[in-house]
Amino acid sequence: MVFATNQTDDLYGANNLNDSAIVNELVGDSISGKTIEINQDSYDDYFNKYTGEIKKDADIKSGDVLKIANISDRGFVIDRQLTLMPNCSSDQISNGFIHLIKGSDGSIVTGLTINNTEAVLSINSNQVGYLHGIWLSDTSNNTISYNVIRIANSGGVYALPMHSSSRNNIVYNDMKTYVSSNIIMSNSHYNFISRNKIEVLSYSDMSVTNLIYFSPFAFAGRLDTALCEGCTISYNELIGFCTLPMSIIIQAVYANHENTVIANNTISKGSYGINVMGSNAQVYGNNVNGSAVGIAVNGANISVCDNTIYGSSQKIGLAVYGSEGTTGIVTRNDISYVDVEEALHVGNNLDVYGNTISVDNYGNAIAIVGNYSTVHNNKVKSSHDDAVTIYGNNDTVDNNIIITNTRGVSITTSGTDRYYNNTISNNKITSDSYGIYLKGLVYYTTISSNVIETNASVGIYKDI
Repeated sequence: MVFATNQTDDLYGANNLNDSAIVNELVGDSISGKTIEINQDSYDDYFNKYTGEIKKDADIKSGDVLKIANISDRGFVIDRQLTLMPNCSSDQISNGFIHLIKGSDGSIVTGLTINNTEAVLSINSNQVGYLHGIWLSDTSNNTISYNVIRIANSGGVYALPMHSSSRNNIVYNDMKTYVSSNIIMSNSHYNFISRNKIEVLSYSDMSVTNLIYFSPFAFAGRLDTALCEGCTISYNELIGFCTLPMSIIIQAVYANHENTVIANNTISKGSYGINVMGSNAQVYGNNVNGSAVGIAVNGANISVCDNTIYGSSQKIGLAVYGSEGTTGIVTRNDISYVDVEEALHVGNNLDVYGNTISVDNYGNAIAIVGNYSTVHNNKVKSSHDDAVTIYGNNDTVDNNIIITNTRGVSITTSGTDRYYNNTISNNKITSDSYGIYLKGLVYYTTISSNVIETNASVGIYKDI
């Protein structure tokens, strides 16, 4: 059976992300300028150890290369375009940080190992700064690549915090934190975050441990808007610690993050695997395992395609909410659970087709909770709960293959709720109980051309 239309395939193909050529170009840029070795002894010749800033009389010019040898308890505040790299592959920065600030646009930070076991850098009782890993403030067009960053087991320090920093390329890094976010950002747009390995190693109810976080709250000493538009998050390995509330793998809500692309990531755990709100959001090709809510997408003109979402006992697999005046696309997703409350949660104004949904034990395969959505040409399987439930108006369930040990498609109301103008048509339903079940304040439902095989006394039951 062919599920997708040519029009949608063309749209999806045009938006499909292949970043390998882009990444190779980013990390392969030539490096020019003189080379300066910075080690524990020579640091004071170039930097103020109490502020981390470059000394006014230091002979460091834009375009120079800083090769950093083994060094501890030192910060690097960079206000010009430089390349920072290790002197040799075994060198590392211990309890130190890199801070790119205004003026550093176009810098490259590559191949460094930053290993922090403390939260604050102080020298002779003077606080130099918090021991974030690589920190971006008011800087753009930088490449952060092939770095290893380890952050202390403390709240308030981050692997890569970003304020008002755009069009940066963050690729092939390895980051780990304990009870804080790895990449946390605000007012930062069109950043490219790809092929990183990012992990959180612990959990605390008193701290936010989101791996990638568009934050509306103050962090790293500063408060900006949460809005981050046009960012691409792709081909990352993202590993959570648990599924408790304060741990989300990708948290991109609190503003309309337009044109966000989240694609081809491998995600495990988290209270949400992906939680994004924004017009024109594209979420596709992700593999999400064991998140309490696998993927949640909310916005106008959104597309959620070709994701694989699975787990054992979870809350929701995929939740999508469209917007009035547009039609969101939900297609070719593979969703499978042992137990789940709802494998696919369908909101308003969506075209949902070509998905495969399977629930082995308890839970609904599809719950339609919004209005003006069409669910068609899907393969649906459930065991102990109704396969497809409708809790909305003007919805259509058409031409699906539904296999269930209970009821195929149901519309039931509680209290004074009323549901109007839904259509159930052309479905092939194999059920142990009723194929179609209506009960309560259900009005003007169209039921037509369904093929029902059932062990119940009737295929269609109505008590309305």
